[in-house]
Amino acid sequence: MQHCTKTFLFWTVAICIVGGVNLLTMPSAIYPGDSNAIRIAATHLVANGDMGIPYSERGAYSDFLSVKGRYFVENDDKQKFYSRWGDLNTIIFAIPELIRGPGTAEYSTDSLIYHNIFNIILACILAIYLIRIGVMLGADRWHALLFVL
Repeated sequence: MQHCTKTFLFWTVAICIVGGVNLLTMPSAIYPGDSNAIRIAATHLVANGDMGIPYSERGAYSDFLSVKGRYFVENDDKQKFYSRWGDLNTIIFAIPELIRGPGTAEYSTDSLIYHNIFNIILACILAIYLIRIGVMLGADRWHALLFVL
């Protein structure tokens, strides 16, 4: 019984530490750049069910399309823009947008909260697996946690 309590206590402390560190380092504002372009593609995917942004919507994303190939790749055959970071990145960024359920392809500060929470959850899951790998390789749980941090 005492072993279960210690194990539960360890994992609770580990998740709180990893989640707390991530919470303290999450952005409080939307910054321009690569990740914002991926989020735009993800919100468009959730709102329209299509990976590509049609050329007809070029005006809505002119700040991202001002330099050809910087944030999006153009596919003239399909008449669409695609994220230059690939489909998997767009799909991963679309998960918080799907939970939020936007009606239009719009990225807002409300969306930022969902992305931050999603990042904290992913960090905690990754930390659990990394700690378990460290323990499998012979490290003490607390040393493995320190290594993960």
